Amino acid sequence: MVAKVKVLIKGYIELLSEFQGRVRPTIVLIDNGVNKIIVDPGTVKSQNIIHNALKKENLTVNDITHVLITHSHLDHYRNLGMFPNAIAIDFWGYWIKDTTKLFNRSEHDSNSKFKILKDIQVLKTPGHDYSCVTFFVNGETIFEGKVVRGVIAICGDVFWKEDFPLLEDEPFATDKSLLKKSRELVLNNSDYIIPGHDDIFNLKAKTLLI
Repeated sequence: MVAKVKVLIKGYIELLSEFQGRVRPTIVLIDNGVNKIIVDPGTVKSQNIIHNALKKENLTVNDITHVLITHSHLDHYRNLGMFPNAIAIDFWGYWIKDTTKLFNRSEHDSNSKFKILKDIQVLKTPGHDYSCVTFFVNGETIFEGKVVRGVIAICGDVFWKEDFPLLEDEPFATDKSLLKKSRELVLNNSDYIIPGHDDIFNLKAKTLLI
């Protein structure tokens, strides 16, 4: 089975001021034929939004085997605890109830993607935050109403949206030089990108934002 990637709930971000805004991450569902995976179950007005979105896919929170977290900002992981049977995977490694299995640091620090689940690889992509990772899925997704195949990068806030923010305007970046490199890595290793707070986009003429 080809891994299927779906934008389960499209995110948004509205910065009302330097200290206030409305924010919801793009929550992604992956089915690789072995696992049912959620990426970034963060801030929503009600957890029913997540329950209802899963119901449309004939799933419940109990069916989710893994939750992937792109980085350790609360808006991306707040609802991690909704999934009682799920193994969590973040920058550090695997978290199974009260047990952890950390990534091999030499492998993780090599700037090379490595496999974490069937059809899914991870790569450190810091800059927005130290703990940022991007998940690369070799599979299929829906783009502009059509089924397409390729490498889909789920990158959290490496890119917030297709065309926002410009690198020099990124207000929360911990290291803009690292973020530039991370954006280049994501662009160079994928066919489609699911950003942190908007819908999927492709890479036609995408030298933007770096």
